[in-house]
Amino acid sequence: MLSDDIKRVVNESLTEDLGGVLDPLRDITAALIPADEISEATVITREPGIFCGEECVPAVFKTLCPDVECVMHVHDGDRVQPNELLFTVKGPSRALLTGERTCLNIIQTLSGVATHVNAYVKAMEGTSCRLLDTSYRRRRAQPQNGPFRCLPHQGEPHHGLRRHHCCGQEGQ
Repeated sequence: MLSDDIKRVVNESLTEDLGGVLDPLRDITAALIPADEISEATVITREPGIFCGEECVPAVFKTLCPDVECVMHVHDGDRVQPNELLFTVKGPSRALLTGERTCLNIIQTLSGVATHVNAYVKAMEGTSCRLLDTSYRRRRAQPQNGPFRCLPHQGEPHHGLRRHHCCGQEGQ
């Protein structure tokens, strides 16, 4: 079951990409494709990094059309290399075209955070230092920080960041 944060981010991101209304019919580019056309698409990575966003990929496409099939070839926390296959989607061409931009924006953001944090964690290996996320409470309390305010925490177990709570305790 999807977390409320993932549902919210997917809905807000799609709504923004579709001009303020979550209606796939508002995508004028996709409207040029016959409604009954079915396509299959594969998505690869261009750079090395840590993948994050596994639950978001199918959420984007299934929000647009429940008939879209999504097969993940990597999982959250996997180290990926250039040209590695991330996922395959198959379904109505309009839904794939409409969701592609939103999906890529989300996984690029999450994977970028996971990759950079992982680099800091690796740099501190062998030291007594730990990287703590102290912004969690502030970000949760300020919804005006945009749709991604909570999602970067999706990758915490995968890139090594620990949450630091205001009382001085940490946890994941």
